[in-house]
Amino acid sequence: MSSPLLVSDLERSLAEGRQPKCLAQGVEHYLMEIPTQAPNEVAPQSAEGETAQWDGEALLRLKRARGSGRVRLYALADGVEVGRAQDCAVALAEDGTVSKRHARLCRCTEGWQVEDLGSENGTYVARQRVGTAPVVLKDFELLQVGLHRFALAPAKELVRLLQPVGRSEAVPVSQALAELEALGSRRFRAHYCVPSFLLAYGLPRAGEPFRPDALFPLVGSGRLHVGRDPQAEVRLPDRRVSKFHARVHRTGEERSELEDLGATNPTAVDGRPLAPGERATLRPWSQVSFGPSVRGLYHSPRSLIEHLTDLRRER
Repeated sequence: MSSPLLVSDLERSLAEGRQPKCLAQGVEHYLMEIPTQAPNEVAPQSAEGETAQWDGEALLRLKRARGSGRVRLYALADGVEVGRAQDCAVALAEDGTVSKRHARLCRCTEGWQVEDLGSENGTYVARQRVGTAPVVLKDFELLQVGLHRFALAPAKELVRLLQPVGRSEAVPVSQALAELEALGSRRFRAHYCVPSFLLAYGLPRAGEPFRPDALFPLVGSGRLHVGRDPQAEVRLPDRRVSKFHARVHRTGEERSELEDLGATNPTAVDGRPLAPGERATLRPWSQVSFGPSVRGLYHSPRSLIEHLTDLRRER
């Protein structure tokens, strides 16, 4: 059994410009620990629910005593077992809610699958209990074993997420939510350290709540174009959006300015259409629209986490 790596060591390697150990070893996937409660201090309130309930006071005690610097990474290989037994590749000897041989992870055509080994307290994937048949575990999806939680982290993606975002590419909101849960708010904010748009596609229906489809980080200190053209930094594949519809002028972490570029279907900020060449100030939670079928919100790094946290609760 090899010793787990620490995420803080990986961050230190990246900050110093050294090749991370996880890439040098050729490991493709890790189980990344999500330290949300102290296993010896908290017991599930119900063994029959979809997932265990947690004690907020115990969570705070763990954060104060341990912090995010001790998050562990366990290298995955075919047939890896998770349990209390010392010879398990993911050994959780300190957690009495984990069986000696609790679960097994194996490669499959879809990537990785999780098998429960007859554990007493169950194994959960995406908050659903694993039955008699193995269940596929997707990248950054939540795995719970007893009171321990993990995320399946591809090594290269993990390295990318532990550095500031480098491009203004669309990120599906489902992926952003999974990244937030896996990384925690501090590391998520360190990655998405720039303003962003949360956008929804399609014509809105009366009374329909806003449900964003994609996150667009606004990377760069100057001007970013929004439009349908492949050269636009924020590319919106919608025929009602002009090739170069609008321009974002970055002025800081909290604020920016949005300029309409003479779009056929005008740009609007907080419900007010902009004239060609007109600029409007964007603040956290400002409403934006690019024509009738692309709408959303402007966010600072802090307000983005607030919004995604609300979305996660709703789901």
